[in-house]
Amino acid sequence: MLSMLVMLVLVLIVWQIGIGTRTQYQVSRNDVALTQMDQAIESALLEIFEQLKIDGDSGSEGASIGGGADAGLAGALGGGLAGGDAPADPGAGGAGPTDSRRDEWARAQRTEVGDIQLRILVQDENSKLNVLTMLSEDSDEAEKAFQRVVRVIDLFREGTSADVPSFEAESLAEALRDHLVQRDDSELPRPNLVMDDPDQPQRGFPLTLEEVVVLDPFTRGLFQDYRDEEDLVVHSLSSFLTVSSSLQTRADAEQGAGGAAGGGGLPGSELQNGDGAGSGDSADLAAADFLADSVAGGTGEFTSVSQTSDGQSPVDRAAPGADGGGYSLSGAVNLNTAPPVVLKSLFDNRDVDPRFFDDIIEYRNQEDEQASEGDDEPILDEFGEEMVLTQIFESVDTLPELDGWAGIDPLVQAELSQLVTTTSDVFSIYVTARRSTGSEQDLGFARSREEQERFEESGRHLVRTVRCLVWRLASDDGVQIVPLERWEVIDYSPYEVLDFPDEDR
Repeated sequence: MLSMLVMLVLVLIVWQIGIGTRTQYQVSRNDVALTQMDQAIESALLEIFEQLKIDGDSGSEGASIGGGADAGLAGALGGGLAGGDAPADPGAGGAGPTDSRRDEWARAQRTEVGDIQLRILVQDENSKLNVLTMLSEDSDEAEKAFQRVVRVIDLFREGTSADVPSFEAESLAEALRDHLVQRDDSELPRPNLVMDDPDQPQRGFPLTLEEVVVLDPFTRGLFQDYRDEEDLVVHSLSSFLTVSSSLQTRADAEQGAGGAAGGGGLPGSELQNGDGAGSGDSADLAAADFLADSVAGGTGEFTSVSQTSDGQSPVDRAAPGADGGGYSLSGAVNLNTAPPVVLKSLFDNRDVDPRFFDDIIEYRNQEDEQASEGDDEPILDEFGEEMVLTQIFESVDTLPELDGWAGIDPLVQAELSQLVTTTSDVFSIYVTARRSTGSEQDLGFARSREEQERFEESGRHLVRTVRCLVWRLASDDGVQIVPLERWEVIDYSPYEVLDFPDEDR
């Protein structure tokens, strides 16, 4: 009897050791796999950096990406005050390169590194509506911006089981606005930013849109892509709204502040003392340095002064005596890349017929026969299928060529021209790495889109998705890729926002 008990104990000990060893081996194997996936993701990010740089080099030729940093906050503060140049007109043709879905960076890409599958998706932040436009001191402009945000939230999941009702969309937009204009009352701690205005202590700027997820009534599900119970794609709110349309170098911001008459300085940054002299050792400069480190990996060279995509800061000061006074906002979005939801949210249906935005979407999806004739080799999409080269808006001046333009009120036409652009300068790069966890290691791409998507949704593999936010900056030294958020692991794999999604997608 005693021998049997001893044998039973030995069997249990050996069994436990076996389980522990196998578990440790599997954990170690997964750790190695995740390290390899991280290295593969890093390789993909470097490749996209190069694509963005080449695209910027080919289109800039001395022009500033996205309308020009030099004409941004510095121009707005200096213009009319100290003889500074006026901010760039987002509707002016030839002011910079044209960015569209025909660019290499804009097409979803797939590749393999060993037994790791990679999918790369790039979203330009200029295709989204900038929520900072709600900070306008012009009450009418602020209300228009608020209504645009309401319409985006109301429409971005329309037709799915996760659709946001109109009343809830307004509540979400109000919570977002309160977070911006009543920052001291927010549940989130308030950081010291270079754009803080001591004269308006309740006004604050978010570093990312996703930080509002902790606010009521926002939920984490609003910032995730997934399929609902009816197998329909549900997109994240961050695919339509942004706080990072465009940025400006800290040096340019300080230069603009220094050129302002009376030593006004940056709004709220107190970069100059009461006598107008520089105060480089001030606490506010230290706060600016802290923020620059947080967004540029410790270089201290860049600041997160957010701007709209026409190069103007969302808190640009108007010159004394200018009509409207206060802050001047535009929130321009890229005509070539903006999702239909964003375009249709720019105006109320009573001001602009939604069919006009349908004309814009149809225009940019029609085949460009001249461009197609010049290509010797076909361009393939991520699934190896031939792509049709479509038309693009070279500038906002193309809008009058659309049939519905003549039916729009001239004042609305002028406003619409200020709300759109054709360039992008800030990009979110999503890289998803997959590696099989089964005994079989056959990860060859499926032959059809449907098979590939079902394979990716099967859950039979390790998955890691990383988001990287970068700024494409044109300078005298050429185009630079400046990481703003170098590496963020997210808990979902994003879906591309399509103009005409397939019914069985």
